[in-house]
Amino acid sequence: MCFQFLCCDFRAVAEAECHFPVDADHFLTATDKEVFYPQYLEYLEHREEIRQKNAVLDAALALPIAERRATLAPRIADFLNGLNEDARYLNAKLIENGLEEIADVTNAEQIEAILADPLQTQKLTDAMKGIAGASSGVFERKHGYRFHEELTALFERRPVYNLGGKVYVGSKEYEVLSFDESTVRLFDTEFPLLNKELSRAELDRKVAENPQNEHLMMVVAEQPKQTARDVFDEYSPLVVGKILFDEAYMNARANSDEQNSRTECEAAVERIALEISMENTDFLRAYSDEPWFKQKLIAHVFQKTYTALAVDPTESTAPEPSNSIQLIQNGGLFEAYGDDARILAEVFGFTVIQKNNRDMVGFPSSQLDENLDVLVNDHGYTVGVDHEPLTPDYTTSPREMYEQSLDEEPYTPQIGDKHSIDGRMFEVDSVSADSPWRSVSLRDITFDGVAGFPIFRRESLDFIRQYEPIAEQTADPEALAPAKPVG
Repeated sequence: MCFQFLCCDFRAVAEAECHFPVDADHFLTATDKEVFYPQYLEYLEHREEIRQKNAVLDAALALPIAERRATLAPRIADFLNGLNEDARYLNAKLIENGLEEIADVTNAEQIEAILADPLQTQKLTDAMKGIAGASSGVFERKHGYRFHEELTALFERRPVYNLGGKVYVGSKEYEVLSFDESTVRLFDTEFPLLNKELSRAELDRKVAENPQNEHLMMVVAEQPKQTARDVFDEYSPLVVGKILFDEAYMNARANSDEQNSRTECEAAVERIALEISMENTDFLRAYSDEPWFKQKLIAHVFQKTYTALAVDPTESTAPEPSNSIQLIQNGGLFEAYGDDARILAEVFGFTVIQKNNRDMVGFPSSQLDENLDVLVNDHGYTVGVDHEPLTPDYTTSPREMYEQSLDEEPYTPQIGDKHSIDGRMFEVDSVSADSPWRSVSLRDITFDGVAGFPIFRRESLDFIRQYEPIAEQTADPEALAPAKPVG
């Protein structure tokens, strides 16, 4: 680099003294012509290449996000191949991050394969930051940081927690005690008696805001976007199940004509769709943006809950053929009824039996995935799966079952009951079922007998009812009796 600047100085001084441009045939010694001047021309050519690369990479920053993603692989490949020629010492950062396959030479296809793997993408992001930090050149440092920032922006990163790992919230340091999809419990290293519990979404946001948590941030796999058809197939059975508990529609279905029932069905579907949309944006987008989605959903629900149920099974009139099948879980079996049962019998050779005066076939739940693949991919059926049957015996109406469930006495925890929650064992210490707070105090007995203070946590009564109490193991007297000698 010093020699190149000397070449520049040499030419500038010569042109200043001679008052006209210097070329290779004037005012140069034999050494200048044979050694210095060719190197100077090579330097000018290299500088022009760098200028053009700068222009191309700078122009990419003005593109929309989608177009930047489309050109990312070739731009990174060109940048790394440039390092191979001019700054090979920076390739060590690629090797340090486990990317030996692109340390010498690469192409857009290799980079695209790396970007398809979240773990490899994280390694490439870290390598770009390392290249920028180790570089002494403006070009390498500038675009190393730019690619690091671009990869961070284009690929979603989330915190990855490990039990016992350190997490920084604000200026405080915590250790991860337990975590699941909804909550994370943190151990305060400064005040060991105080634990902190945060929702997963809130902690993820706070961790991402703190640079001290950079070691936790990892690129996550892109979630495939559901098509409107996928959303319909997933949620139409759910809407069918929920609408059977809609009082206005069920009353119209029982006491009004078909037109009034259809009107109430449309209103009920609107109410259920609003409820589902609050939790799932894919459903909201399909229901609001796709013109066919709403009409097809209402028609499907009405057919399943009014037309199909209104047909007398003793009549010989066959219903219109349908390409949808409904499977209902009943214990360890999945069952199908009526026409659905006859379709399964034809496809799989199942034996049709009578259950409550209706045709029925069933198969073990372990065969569900295999049978779904045959029905959907080989025969083109749309299959709805109800994992919790609303009317498993088909003798009680859904509304009656719901009213019966209200009369059942809910589980009330008792002092001494044991529950396994998040991999830890807790014992009920006190119950405030009649207080306005309706809460339960739990004592952590996971490490009973070990020196230290007991750890307590308080949960709502509804939360505890999600966990069945663990029955005490009673010893079998015969098992405890001494074995009789043989012979």
